Amino acid sequence: MTREEVFERIANQVGRHNVSCNCEKCKQMCQRTPCLGTPHDILALINAGYIDKVCYTEWAAGMALGHIRQPIPMVQLKSTGSKVDGCCICYHDGKCELHENGLKPTEGKLSHHEVSARELLPQYNLSFQVALEWVREENFGIIGEIADRLCEYLNKKQNG
Repeated sequence: MTREEVFERIANQVGRHNVSCNCEKCKQMCQRTPCLGTPHDILALINAGYIDKVCYTEWAAGMALGHIRQPIPMVQLKSTGSKVDGCCICYHDGKCELHENGLKPTEGKLSHHEVSARELLPQYNLSFQVALEWVREENFGIIGEIADRLCEYLNKKQNG
């Protein structure tokens, strides 16, 4: 599947459409934490030169919601600072630098300040559906490529 096809599948699953709201609530979402990306999104970021802005992490929010029993390993955009005073590494001067260049990750494209109670259900929860892409067997090749590229980048960085 292509990045666009994965995006459309998730959008249809959760019942959302690509939005671009500029209200303060939406800007605060960017300020608080990076939006989740599918493996396709992250590979696009790496290919566009953002490899220094991604890192390995584990998505555990689904545990609190009862959707999963253990964290989902993934690679995502970094957060600056702590979870209390940090924000997405791509957020500068009141906006995300990814919005303008077509690299906004899936969660960011579909996020909106208005949410409904149905999003507590796993099949409609946007973050959960994006996280699931990291455990889909069909994405293991892309995930392997991401891991190889990150290892290569980190080795070069370490060895000068």
